[in-house]
Amino acid sequence: MTDFAHTVRVACSSADAFAALTRSIDHWWSREFEGRADAVGAEFTVRFDATFKTFRVVEMEPNAGVTWQCVASHLDLAGLDRRSEWDGTQVRWTLRPERDATLIDVTHIGLTPMLGCHDACTQGWEQFLAHSLVPYLESGEGRPFEAAVGVREDAA
Repeated sequence: MTDFAHTVRVACSSADAFAALTRSIDHWWSREFEGRADAVGAEFTVRFDATFKTFRVVEMEPNAGVTWQCVASHLDLAGLDRRSEWDGTQVRWTLRPERDATLIDVTHIGLTPMLGCHDACTQGWEQFLAHSLVPYLESGEGRPFEAAVGVREDAA
């Protein structure tokens, strides 16, 4: 089965893109960020209300790429039988500098059409990449997930 893969072209340096993926995840993916993503072995968690995903950084090459291994997850999606579908998957980011931009390739290894969350997760990745990561890198203004005040539920 085919893993989710997507490429975006961003008018920024590969160093800036690398920093967004290792030190500024809360500026483009989720404000509900805990931990660190700036070294191999570091772990971090991102939350989206009752959904959470915890990753360990397993590979890193400065300004060239980083790979995250999902070590725990709870996907709060209606009708989903296995809410830990992301466990064991990897998110591989590869940065390819161009003359005045950087191509960011993301492959979510294990996010295949066989997973119950595939459609929702694919749409989520595409939304955060195009409408949050790219604007964050090009203008400094991302659109990360933010829990509504007084509404956040803790993950079970």
